[in-house]
Amino acid sequence: MLDTLLIIVVLFSGGPINGHMTRCRPPSHMPLRQDEHYSYLRDRSCRHDFWDRVNYVPLDSSGSRYLTIGGEVREWYEGYHNGNWGSGPQDAQDENGYSLSRATLYRDWHVRGHIRFFRQLTSDIEGGKERGSTAAD
Repeated sequence: MLDTLLIIVVLFSGGPINGHMTRCRPPSHMPLRQDEHYSYLRDRSCRHDFWDRVNYVPLDSSGSRYLTIGGEVREWYEGYHNGNWGSGPQDAQDENGYSLSRATLYRDWHVRGHIRFFRQLTSDIEGGKERGSTAAD
């Protein structure tokens, strides 16, 4: 009973174990990649994930200069059922659907203090839509 109470006190006291978990908590994903930061990975004990190697690439011995490399690929299909209230071609005939693809690569170079260089390249492709994008879609 005393051992269980001691474990509970240590876990919830904000001691070394709880402090380590707070210090090593990854940032939440932000809508814009340039708002994310991975400086917490300067502490080697916080690097547990495979992707931590590309999220934090130290460029000097102190770790204050670092590079973050990232990217994403998104593929999805957009189709309409009863588009135009059934008067136009339907998706079941594969004439009213189209695919969308997006690939993004970025690098974030933290040089010193608040100086950094962020670069993001994006490719957006729309396939199978004959009319192209319009405001009415």
